[in-house]
Amino acid sequence: MVKLKSFFSVALTFAVTLSLEGIGNPALSVPYRYPRRPAPTRTVLGGSRGEPICVDSNQKIKEIIPLIPDYLSVPETIEEQNGQIYYGFHLSEYPTLLVYLPKSKATIGELVLRDGNNKSVIRTRFSLPNQAGIVSLNLADTNIKPLEPNKFYWWSVSLICDSANSSNNGITERIWFQRITPNATFKQQISNAKPDTLPALYAQGDDNGGFWYDALNSLADLRQLQPNNPALENQWKELLDSTKLAELAEQPLLNCCEFEQ
Repeated sequence: MVKLKSFFSVALTFAVTLSLEGIGNPALSVPYRYPRRPAPTRTVLGGSRGEPICVDSNQKIKEIIPLIPDYLSVPETIEEQNGQIYYGFHLSEYPTLLVYLPKSKATIGELVLRDGNNKSVIRTRFSLPNQAGIVSLNLADTNIKPLEPNKFYWWSVSLICDSANSSNNGITERIWFQRITPNATFKQQISNAKPDTLPALYAQGDDNGGFWYDALNSLADLRQLQPNNPALENQWKELLDSTKLAELAEQPLLNCCEFEQ
């Protein structure tokens, strides 16, 4: 079963006020920064972004939405984007991808991962929850090799509503990312950090920029450990609001999903 574990900075600030049981931290004002390394020059969108035909119409959010800063602010009609929009960093050999999935009649989702030369890394399917919510897809639960440092990759997710006509399925755009080797100072900060300070450290990052995947997933980890902690709930809302994903803040974090072997 995939579990929530652990890209983008937005030149804005979000406050980190994490108060776990028995631990109290002062509010930390942390700049959340775009990567400073250049992105791919162009990102061609991955498919027909929109609502899969099999989604439950009695829900507010009917689109597949990756938890990526600014994803919802880009017009759906644009066919090509500067890669900076959907580009960011991670530290892990096997990052975890967080995606909102609407409730649907589909029982299977599909994850596609390719490198910067469009060579397939993996195309695999995974089981779906029976409710809408945010799922985590941990690449460590697949059989791929570790993602290489400083190499571009992109991923997308779809729901399999119609196996005969993929245009009915709905799909995310291509999300570019890159594994970064942090500098020595940042490595030391992370190694000495308590779990409740990690989201702030990852968001601030090092001289490369912030590490979106790690910031998001470390905070999601904390929320799963203490789902009733109001400070963590507020921080989650602030983070998603600051990255134009506010409408997902109330969506549950689901313990899902299993990849097909």
